[in-house]
Amino acid sequence: MFTDRDTGDDSEISGNGVVAKTYNASLAVNYTIFDGFGRKYNVEQLKETYNLTELQARETIENTYLQLFTTYFQIARLSENTDNLTEALTISKQRLQRAQYQYDYGQSTKLEFLNAQVDVNNDSISLIAAKQQLNNAKRGLNVILGKKTMQIFLLKQK
Repeated sequence: MFTDRDTGDDSEISGNGVVAKTYNASLAVNYTIFDGFGRKYNVEQLKETYNLTELQARETIENTYLQLFTTYFQIARLSENTDNLTEALTISKQRLQRAQYQYDYGQSTKLEFLNAQVDVNNDSISLIAAKQQLNNAKRGLNVILGKKTMQIFLLKQK
């Protein structure tokens, strides 16, 4: 006799080789009829989030334009500065040449010649630094424009 299984109605199952199988199933439905205008607030929140992302996209575009214009005018300023330093170096070299002639003919001292040479060296260093800044600014403009190659930007010369 097999008596270890309760069927729920206090009856015993007996017999040899008896197999007992039990199946249970349940279904639950939960629906909210009124949620305190939660759906309306969710829609409003989604609309505001959408408006916020539009404003953020506009801000990104405007910041990119600002960077573009700033870099462009920086290139213009550095180009003008490079031209001025090139002219200053030319003048310093002419001054060095005159100081050399004056020293050779005994009209000035070696100190004036050496001062002119120092001025040429300083102007050369300033010109090299300005050219480097100009190249860096051009590289930055290429980054803003999304160019992979180093494109040379020519500004209108006088």
